[in-house]
Amino acid sequence: MSQNDLTIANQGFASFRSDLNSALQALGSTNSGSSAPSTTFANQLFYDTTNNILKIRNEDNDAFISLFTLDQSNDNIESLTIDGTLNLNGSLDMGDNNKILIGAGDDLEIYHDGSNSYIDDSGTGRLFLRGNDRVQIQKYTGEDMITCKSDGAVELFHDNSKKFETTSSGVTVTGNIANASGNLTLDVAGVILLDADGGNVQLHDAGTEFGRFINNSSDFEIKSAISDKDIRFLGNDGGSEINALTLDMSDSGRAKFNSRANFNGASDQGILTVAANTTAMATRSNHHITLENTSQSSDAKGLINYKTNADNGASFTPVVFGGITVDPSSSTRTGAFCVYVANTDNADVSSDERLRVDRFGNLLVGSSNSSSDEVGARLKSGGRGDFTVSGGSCSIMNRKASDGAILFFQQENSTEGSISVSGSTVSLVGGHLSRWSRLLNNSKDETIVKGTVMTNLDEMVEWKHEKELWTKDDELPDGVSIGDVKKDAYIEDNEQLNKMAVSSVEGDVNVAGVFVNWDNDDDWNDMNVAMTGDMVIRIAKGTTIARGDLLMSSGDGTAKPQGDDIVRSKTIAKVTSTNKSHTYDDGTYLVPCVLMAC
Repeated sequence: MSQNDLTIANQGFASFRSDLNSALQALGSTNSGSSAPSTTFANQLFYDTTNNILKIRNEDNDAFISLFTLDQSNDNIESLTIDGTLNLNGSLDMGDNNKILIGAGDDLEIYHDGSNSYIDDSGTGRLFLRGNDRVQIQKYTGEDMITCKSDGAVELFHDNSKKFETTSSGVTVTGNIANASGNLTLDVAGVILLDADGGNVQLHDAGTEFGRFINNSSDFEIKSAISDKDIRFLGNDGGSEINALTLDMSDSGRAKFNSRANFNGASDQGILTVAANTTAMATRSNHHITLENTSQSSDAKGLINYKTNADNGASFTPVVFGGITVDPSSSTRTGAFCVYVANTDNADVSSDERLRVDRFGNLLVGSSNSSSDEVGARLKSGGRGDFTVSGGSCSIMNRKASDGAILFFQQENSTEGSISVSGSTVSLVGGHLSRWSRLLNNSKDETIVKGTVMTNLDEMVEWKHEKELWTKDDELPDGVSIGDVKKDAYIEDNEQLNKMAVSSVEGDVNVAGVFVNWDNDDDWNDMNVAMTGDMVIRIAKGTTIARGDLLMSSGDGTAKPQGDDIVRSKTIAKVTSTNKSHTYDDGTYLVPCVLMAC
């Protein structure tokens, strides 16, 4: 750093050289110093070391003009002050978090922070984006995001696809309208029209459909979309909200009226009154059927009461079964159709009920309980039959005319097997013997596929049952309340069913059979393993087999020929056909066989 008056006086050579060197040093260091040079010239450069500003003297030689401020730590220009117009013939390249500041108070800032770009207006006025034809906001690739047309539409885009557009008459929306929070209010002076060309108006909550209005060939349909959820009709009765009618979808749409229901102009004679005009009921006309209120007197104990106009509402004749009357007030018969057999009035109902159709559609014979724990026969509404006896056979199937099939087994309407009789021989056709098992850690490994070779483990399977309580969906016996213990927790007896794993030993002598499928009917991760009889078995890609080959474990879940025709402890099966019934993605394939793994 050096400064000099840049004037060389007449002097001796040594002094001249010293004075010249000082002047050259001042020029070379741009007259740098903590203050301005004492002797100045027009257009003279001066570097202010105190403020790191490079300055130039003006033409009038009465002031310095600051050119720019240097950042001596990072060796670059820190700032540049221009009073006028800056013309660039190239790019303005700025670093992260370096800002373009506009306004007397730097109210407008434009910058990039390394991740995001910003236009910040902190002033008190407005930020205008103006264009003569239109204003467009686009992705850097040119995809449209917002387009504002002069004297026209405003368009909003999602992934370059227009979803919203203003028009002269309102707005046009393409797709769905979702309100993440708060209410959506439609308040119009005229009529709100819902016009769906698809014929469906759907009602959703949190993305899940719960109902819809449907135009089905000009029939107006109302649908409850959630399984077992009801359609309810509510109203205001004298200032109190009432549930006038419920259509119970868990019970095939059963209608539940809060009060009485009258049909065909009938008078109020019971809970349900139907006016009819037919002579099929008796010799009189204008009859109706009444389901009697359970709170009426004991003189009308039948669940179904019959009355004609001649009775004038004074008496009701019960329709009974087996010559008895029954008290319908018992909670055990709520919602059920029961048949009683007895010879005397007012007999013990619990010992005389012989048949019941409960509110779930189950047909019960000899029991009022749908559980298979009690003695009786049950035909369930889902198609299942349960038969429980205290001793002896549960079922007898007797084919009297000739030999042949006694029982067929079908899946998806196709016969898969049968039990037949020929003389004194009973045959199981198209099946194999199998057993339940589980993996060691009780998990469900869905990479195990049909035909995979399994091996036995020592650990036994446990089936644990939690305590079971009576619920509102049960037929409650007398003296039992909802929440009472129906059955204590217990562990099923298991003497013979052990756990298994995929066979990992070549020639495994502990082979258990081949994997069939997972049991999806309960919450346990049980698997079905075929042991003896007709089945398919998994062969590795590239392994060749022949009809009649005896197979053993390959040690990777597949089987391979064992090399001889002697049935050994490692023998799993015998190939019955080389037809590949299925090939998996890994190249392994299934062939028919007769299992002999047990």
